[in-house]
Amino acid sequence: MRAITALWGAVAWIAACPAVAETIRVPEDYATVSGGIGAAVAGDSVLIAIGEFVESPTINVGVLPGVVVKGSGWESFSNSTILSNIRLSFSPGSEPAVVEDLWVYDRTVTFENPNAVIRHCRFGNGGWWSDGVGIQINSAATIERCFFQAQFPHGLNTCIKVYGGSTVRIINNVFDTMSGYVISMPAQNSVETLELRDNTFHEILDLGIDLRPIPSAHVSIVNNIFAPGPTTLRCSAGTDIRYNVFKGTVNFGNCHPLDATNLLVDPLMCDAHWLADFDGFSLNGNSPCIGAGEGGSTIGALGIGCGVTAVGDVSAPGAEKVRLEVVPNPGRNFGTLRLSKPIEGPVEIGCWDATGRLIAKRSVGAIIGREMNLQEVFGDLPVNPESGVYFFELSSDGGRAVAKSLIVR
Repeated sequence: MRAITALWGAVAWIAACPAVAETIRVPEDYATVSGGIGAAVAGDSVLIAIGEFVESPTINVGVLPGVVVKGSGWESFSNSTILSNIRLSFSPGSEPAVVEDLWVYDRTVTFENPNAVIRHCRFGNGGWWSDGVGIQINSAATIERCFFQAQFPHGLNTCIKVYGGSTVRIINNVFDTMSGYVISMPAQNSVETLELRDNTFHEILDLGIDLRPIPSAHVSIVNNIFAPGPTTLRCSAGTDIRYNVFKGTVNFGNCHPLDATNLLVDPLMCDAHWLADFDGFSLNGNSPCIGAGEGGSTIGALGIGCGVTAVGDVSAPGAEKVRLEVVPNPGRNFGTLRLSKPIEGPVEIGCWDATGRLIAKRSVGAIIGREMNLQEVFGDLPVNPESGVYFFELSSDGGRAVAKSLIVR
């Protein structure tokens, strides 16, 4: 009898123990992404290898609460985890769920779990997005360190559509998009808190963001770069708009008036070349975005202040860098521009002052030599400029370079 009692105790102990978390690998354990994610339960991780995973016809795949889905990155088309024809959704539940480090190629990701997070992912390849919406938020969300590079048909189609949820956080993302609205929500939406912080927006069309929740909601738009403009913000009167950089005209509609912490300057001065990982970006050391943010932080996503053009090997294979030097002639004019090599045209040369105000810009043909008089290039630059720091940017299909010139009178 004692042996039988001990046996039943052991069985009861085993039944009471929590299930051991598993690591499910695709394609080793499951050939398809839908198969691997579909087999995962709370506590499991789904690791997806490098490769393009295409399912036909288009399939909807739910990520259960407590599951982590992790790709192998999105460095380039040949070295990424790419999901095609797969609509991911975070299934309802209270436990967090996470998707990270993968490339969502062309289908909507839907948030039904208020504690879900999507981070360090890429959306699109620069072309048309197959669905009308990139991310649809029905039950709160956190979206961070993602790169959006897609074109959404003009009209109501949107990169991020917010339908509801308690707290929505969109932080540290880069948007290189063409859409009716980059972010939008229906009027009188039930969202309680919406935070739009530390993002860099580069919108091909009129840059539109439409945030009109219930009157008691708290909406903050802080530390963002909006370029190239014009920018239209539609939001409730109590929206908190601080420490942003706007290039071009701004229409605030019913939003809170622009306060002194925001900057109306050109933020596109940087030392950077486009890498898949955001760690490859850095602002020029004298950009007006540096140190101008809340608490002395840098404005924009992860220190990125450039105009977005390309990522990885999709549309901009690596080009030889151009070294640019400006030799000033103190007390008289802007001096001479020197290059490390000739550049094929067309070439655009711009001049900014230390505050980021554009002084002059010219499009020229190919630069055959390696030296040119800046006064002759621009023509209308003042012969005797005011003392101060000036920046010269040279850009072409082959790359971009920025140099600083100090004028002392």
